[in-house]
Amino acid sequence: MMERQDVKQFFESKCSYFSADLTQCPKCRVVWLYGYYEDFSNTEIEDEWGDRNWIKRPLTEFEVAVIYAHSGPKGLDVDTYGAD
Repeated sequence: MMERQDVKQFFESKCSYFSADLTQCPKCRVVWLYGYYEDFSNTEIEDEWGDRNWIKRPLTEFEVAVIYAHSGPKGLDVDTYGAD
């Protein structure tokens, strides 16, 4: 895999420990989105971990272009990319 590209600035920050990265497979050239966030809203304060959410999926060229072209005041929703 090539080096990850941080794209979290294009997404609406979710909860805490939010990340969003793109990585391209060197063999097939498919770009993958890796997203992560941790939601502590339903977690006891003593608990070490909140609800952990991972997004890992291949993207179409169009989806990659949409991410890089996004410049709106509100970020993209990373959960919409994890719905598939």
